[in-house]
Amino acid sequence: MVWQLPNLAALASMLHPGDVSGDWRPEAFPGWCREDAENLVACQNEREDADRVLADFEVVDLEHRAAAATYGPDGPNKRTRYRRVRLSSRRVVISLHQTGVERTEARWRKSAHRVTCNRFIGPTGVRYRVHPLSTRLVATNRFDRKPWHCIAIELGGNFERIDGTGTWYKPDRFGFGRATDAQLDAAFVEVQHICQEVADLGGVVEGIVPHVIAGRDRRGRPNRQACPGSRQWAEVGERAGAELGLAVPAPGFALGGEPVPEEWHGPYWPLCDRFLAA
Repeated sequence: MVWQLPNLAALASMLHPGDVSGDWRPEAFPGWCREDAENLVACQNEREDADRVLADFEVVDLEHRAAAATYGPDGPNKRTRYRRVRLSSRRVVISLHQTGVERTEARWRKSAHRVTCNRFIGPTGVRYRVHPLSTRLVATNRFDRKPWHCIAIELGGNFERIDGTGTWYKPDRFGFGRATDAQLDAAFVEVQHICQEVADLGGVVEGIVPHVIAGRDRRGRPNRQACPGSRQWAEVGERAGAELGLAVPAPGFALGGEPVPEEWHGPYWPLCDRFLAA
């Protein structure tokens, strides 16, 4: 489904008092409140600024905050899913996700510790350490079970399933955006760091996968068809396959979800020579 999106220029002009069109008119953008509109415009402006000058990939350690969160491993409503595993005894893979929610970097700084992932990448390229790499998370479905151990990288934003087609997830409710070059480069740098950290812990990262091949609901039906999206997979996942030698899903391979769509393959795909199979 292709969504009819609001005109951002008109939306922005309506947020500036004193302009002829500065009065906020909810009827002009059905379903949008002023707060949602302000957040969307701020997100778009922030992404444009990040594309102009690549960030220095600041690293923020949130592991203590994440552990003490309400549903963290040490929180008051702790979940049994947070368990440590021995990396040397598992087939370790990295999975790429998107949050499906558009927020500014300032808002992610306050809430990234609640995201179920090991590493989180903000819109401007900030890298957040959320949970230790050896922590088992229920984030990638079948890849969270033996013999696998999945390290989840979450990219903050609501991205298109296929780049340039307007196929966002509920953009009228969660906003919409496009990953910045800084965000994608930071994610690739994070993949490199994870490979080194896992090696230091006695394990080996075997491959990298998009969540789409494993995502499913409680009834076993695929439900993550846009995760992480074509551009994110092509420019981070397949790039890691080509440049770092990580295995990528073989054509037609899925583990509870759907195979990687043909439209998701990018320029690095022909250079990938190692493939994951069950």
